[in-house]
Amino acid sequence: MSEKRRAGRGWLSFIAPVFSILAGLGAGLAWALWSDQATSGDVSFSVPVAGFAVTKGGEANVAQSSSGVSFTIGEPEAQQLFASTADDAGVLAIAVPFDVTMTTSGRYTMDYSITMPDAPGADTVLGTGNAAQTFFRVDDSVGCTVDAAASAASYTLGTPVAGITSVTSDVQKKVDHWCLVLSITPEKFENTATATGTNAVGAQVSSQDTWSTYLTPDPAGQTSVSVMLTPALVAGW
Repeated sequence: MSEKRRAGRGWLSFIAPVFSILAGLGAGLAWALWSDQATSGDVSFSVPVAGFAVTKGGEANVAQSSSGVSFTIGEPEAQQLFASTADDAGVLAIAVPFDVTMTTSGRYTMDYSITMPDAPGADTVLGTGNAAQTFFRVDDSVGCTVDAAASAASYTLGTPVAGITSVTSDVQKKVDHWCLVLSITPEKFENTATATGTNAVGAQVSSQDTWSTYLTPDPAGQTSVSVMLTPALVAGW
């Protein structure tokens, strides 16, 4: 379960109205997020508190429990792919940046993993023509480009990612920047037309023209596909 909030300066400037005790991690651990303006000296809680959120396209999805949070890719990304220019190998690709925000206190560390529970349908833009999804870390959203994927260390879905690793009773916050490159290699249709005739002096002449296009499913029919991010808290005492 997650709560959607618009991102911007101070988008974490709240305390979640409902605190949930995290099952399996011992009593007294509350799940919440607090202001990104605060320091460890500004905030104090009687119990350890943890927070986890993902931001894509200016929208923050905030986890309300340890089950995690997700964002979707779908028709907007399919439309962008459809409108993109193919490279020399006939590949269409776009880059989608997103951020992961983590907060812990009370000597808890936090890892997380990324999964895609449901693959895009084979009859959709995001699932056609050798479709691929490449995840990799970047320094900031500006570094999230299609070209960057060629030299980046790609992430294997389901692999644990080290998030907050230091053990301290203070409030800790970390933001990881990510890039998701979506690519497809659609079927190419090519046609050549030739015209022949006789010019004004009786000589035979001919002309030839070739055109091509890429065939993809209608992007308007693209269904949403979830990208799931799941935190893993570890007590450091």
